[in-house]
Amino acid sequence: MKGNGWSRFFRLKGTVFLYLVVVLSFPVFSGSRDEGAVQIPVTPSIGHFLPESGKSYFLRSRTKEKKTNELCIAATEVLFGKTLVPDHAVAIRDGVIQHVFPRTHWRWQQCERKEAYTGILAPGFIDIHIHGANGRDVMDQLKQPDSLSVISTYLPEEGVTSWLPTTASARPRELSRLLSSISSYARSQPDKEAAIIGIHMEGPFISKEKKGCHHAESLRPISISDLNIWKESANDLLRIVTFAPELKQSDELIRWCTLNRVIASIGHTAAKEKQALRAIEQGAEMGTHLFNAMSMPTSRNAGVAFSILNHPKTAFEVIMDGHHLSDVNVQLAWKLSQENSERFVLITDAMSAKGVKNTDGIYTLGKDIQVVIRDGKALRADSDEEVLAGSIATMPGSVRTMRRITNCLPEQALLAGSYHPAKALGLRNRGLLQQGYLADMVLLSDRDTLSVIATWRGGQKIYTSHLLSSHEIHLAP
Repeated sequence: MKGNGWSRFFRLKGTVFLYLVVVLSFPVFSGSRDEGAVQIPVTPSIGHFLPESGKSYFLRSRTKEKKTNELCIAATEVLFGKTLVPDHAVAIRDGVIQHVFPRTHWRWQQCERKEAYTGILAPGFIDIHIHGANGRDVMDQLKQPDSLSVISTYLPEEGVTSWLPTTASARPRELSRLLSSISSYARSQPDKEAAIIGIHMEGPFISKEKKGCHHAESLRPISISDLNIWKESANDLLRIVTFAPELKQSDELIRWCTLNRVIASIGHTAAKEKQALRAIEQGAEMGTHLFNAMSMPTSRNAGVAFSILNHPKTAFEVIMDGHHLSDVNVQLAWKLSQENSERFVLITDAMSAKGVKNTDGIYTLGKDIQVVIRDGKALRADSDEEVLAGSIATMPGSVRTMRRITNCLPEQALLAGSYHPAKALGLRNRGLLQQGYLADMVLLSDRDTLSVIATWRGGQKIYTSHLLSSHEIHLAP
């Protein structure tokens, strides 16, 4: 009996020893052997990511990995989450980002389709306030039905992958027809164009005193019935309504926007501090082109601009063309938004002359406002004074200007034109390069010039520059 007991004991001990040898020979974590990964506990899934830090965490496969049908695009710098990281790749399947990882990781070798470039791979830009480009205005759509296509086809040249056609004040019926036309086009839009993801109505519920380039005869009192009609015409594509909070029924407009998931944005307004603060308390979420066409502070009245800046959660648009704002105002807006920098949203407020090679001549903005381009400025042609009328700014140019004026990090300026507008719109699948987001991307030449080399929408290349070949990294077969 004793011999049999000792025999069973040694057999059990040998089994435990063999088990430990097998387990320890196959580590669960990739951090011990994979360069660029970190050893931390993970649940049994393909990968976990910390975009804030730009690090990748992967499980090691216990069997030889099969080739995947993912498209992997690598660059010498990738804006992974909110951090620029060197020599990373983005794996894409069905238009969605699956993983972001270092090129030294085994996953790079498993990709059947691979592309590698020098430059910065960043999220595609999202312009939430743009009236036109490439010789066409959004308001031209009713008379020239290819206008949205002309604009959408051009925008990828400056790295824009999504945009909000922005309307100007007009008669209610004309706006209804225009919104219906935009919605109809957006539903059948070709994949090769920058995606129309909503509509921004700038007016007609704005102040006559701060109307800017809007026709006075097109301005109207706030009407909830008009909003209901326009929402139906837009087929739920309405995303932003710019309004003046000093107008009657502004509280009702804000409540309507909240119920219908539309952003009420304060703009073209002569409101006092109390009126602006009340609008924000009621639910107004954003300010339209900060400092421009809004009341400014006095010793006893903060005005709209400072009321928006002082609120920790209210987003605000910034036209960063070097003409609309002084450097000090830009620096002030940036400094006051540091506790929540996602409030700072780059826009172009561009008009039809943007993207035109020879800008000589007269252009239109909105409803037949005559505009001339002089020294890079879009100016009203019917005024002896220098009155700005939109801009011809590009998103890469706006990023460069923001960096120059604020001395911010490159990734901060890039995110101001991608993630910040996406967050302002409440989008959870655009504006970042990380798992689960749409593969809308732009390849930029370097940190300083930011020339657009290529643009992808949903993982499909929709624009390539003549400089692309000089940025390609030739891979061994």
